[in-house]
Amino acid sequence: MNRKTRLLSSVIINLIVAAATTGVITSYFMGNITNVNFPHETLYFFTTDSNIIAAVGCVLTAAFEIAVLRGKRDSVPEWVRVIKYSGMVSLLLTFLTVIVFLLPLFGEETVTGTSFHMHIAAPLLTFASFVLLENEQKLSFSRIFCGMAPMLVYAAVYVLMAVVIGYGNGGWTDFYSFNRNGMWYVTLVMMTSVTFVLCASTRLLHNHILSHRDKRASVAVLPGAASFGK
Repeated sequence: MNRKTRLLSSVIINLIVAAATTGVITSYFMGNITNVNFPHETLYFFTTDSNIIAAVGCVLTAAFEIAVLRGKRDSVPEWVRVIKYSGMVSLLLTFLTVIVFLLPLFGEETVTGTSFHMHIAAPLLTFASFVLLENEQKLSFSRIFCGMAPMLVYAAVYVLMAVVIGYGNGGWTDFYSFNRNGMWYVTLVMMTSVTFVLCASTRLLHNHILSHRDKRASVAVLPGAASFGK
């Protein structure tokens, strides 16, 4: 797949994810959600927050990729790639949490309707676009901590609102059941560890695919260069 095809494919996926996410979240504020008292409470959920971060990353990535395709830029800026990376990791964490924890606990409602996009489609599409199509520069190891930032910030807020303050004092209910049997600290360690593994593994895969493609490109050039020298 040449660079133009990769960029165009990435633009299409990014715009699809961003448009679908915008549509789903807009529908929440129009009453298409039943598990909250007020529409703004959808922002209490990591699912919503992670999808918003990813959608912002998708829009920015698509905008700069279009500029590259038009010859206005050479590449997508690093800060945009970091936002997309952070959103992708957050969505993968959402995906794994739903599949491993919430689906067995709450049933198929976690993967049907609008939840299918927020919990399944958006994470997989964002992962595919970032790892397979948007690997033009390597991610440094330090970017792992950028990828972990959304989860760590959300975890701090969740513990404060659902555990320290609690619903009876104006905080949140433990809607993710992360403090079941008072074991919130175990959940925190587990989620932090899983997020680190997701950040590290997707970074390695992203960089590996880039290195493999560069290696194939250099090998393809060698025969022509050799014949030119004869």
